[in-house]
Amino acid sequence: MQRSKNLTFTAVTAALIIVLTALAEVIRLPVSIAFGFIPVIIISVFKGPKFGAITGLIFGLSSFTIALIFSANPLYRTFVNPLVSVIPRIIAGAVPGLVYGALKKIKHPGKNFMAARFAAGLAGVLTNTVLVLGMLLAFNYGKDLGGFTINFAYVAAVIVSVNTVVEILLFPALTAGITYALDKAMRTD
Repeated sequence: MQRSKNLTFTAVTAALIIVLTALAEVIRLPVSIAFGFIPVIIISVFKGPKFGAITGLIFGLSSFTIALIFSANPLYRTFVNPLVSVIPRIIAGAVPGLVYGALKKIKHPGKNFMAARFAAGLAGVLTNTVLVLGMLLAFNYGKDLGGFTINFAYVAAVIVSVNTVVEILLFPALTAGITYALDKAMRTD
């Protein structure tokens, strides 16, 4: 019974990841927010690092697929490399579950663990950002991509200053709230 619940939970999460990743491309915002990563963080906190890594893989494959579809754009082409688009997401998917598990152990039982949930969300965002951007720089540093050069200044000015700040402000709060609500809902079954 538990195995089928886990499979269903993972399948629903996978569908959410794919839809949110595609939706982020359809709805063109001035910044590129990794909305597909939100369910990865949530399942990692709620079900643990193993499920976080599995859903991180799904998110990475979704990002890879989007990069293939839009590969005429030079920036998307950089994400066709699975070392940039997939591997960092697997690791970043496991980290929130590891952080939450570790912090939950040091908190007093009976608490709602909101700080641990928030910290896990923050750890997920930071891990995803550092690993993806690190790999992006490692494979593309100095390359001209359609009028701009990939370097530390570009990454700091364009990606970190906007995208990362929005994700740091938004994702940990969503993680804490949604995982708390899921925990409450699952306990009433």
